Amino acid sequence: MRAESLKRWVACLAGGMSLTWILRVLWVQYGQHSRAIRLFNRVVLNPIVLAFAGRAGMPYAVLYHVGRYSRRFYATPLLVQPTKYGWVIPLTYGELTDWYRNIKKAGECTIQWQGRRYLAEIPERMDATQAFPLFPPAWRLALRFAGIRQFVKLTSA
Repeated sequence: MRAESLKRWVACLAGGMSLTWILRVLWVQYGQHSRAIRLFNRVVLNPIVLAFAGRAGMPYAVLYHVGRYSRRFYATPLLVQPTKYGWVIPLTYGELTDWYRNIKKAGECTIQWQGRRYLAEIPERMDATQAFPLFPPAWRLALRFAGIRQFVKLTSA
């Protein structure tokens, strides 16, 4: 009986790892550039995350920025990693995301992090070799697994 449960456990683990690897390949190959996933995140997921992002104890912050052309105000929930001088933010969809292009043009934004608002400025691109050591091991693993290789560093004003 014990050998059968061990075999079942190993089979479940192998199946789970295979499924995880397939999902990773699909995400890296198609997900980061998929308009459908971006639309789903913007319309469904972001409003849900905005309900708790920026509060104390949450790893998500709210980035407030102004549109480059529309001059409208936007709020975007993002995973951020605090540093000594500001924050590091993964560019999940690369440099073509609207929020990144908006803050790059404006040169500043506001971040609500841990229940407080901060003025952030001087957005600088970082590569993964500089950014990964700043994240905790679990986040580092998740970011590597998702294939995220670009980051932006914001300095607290």
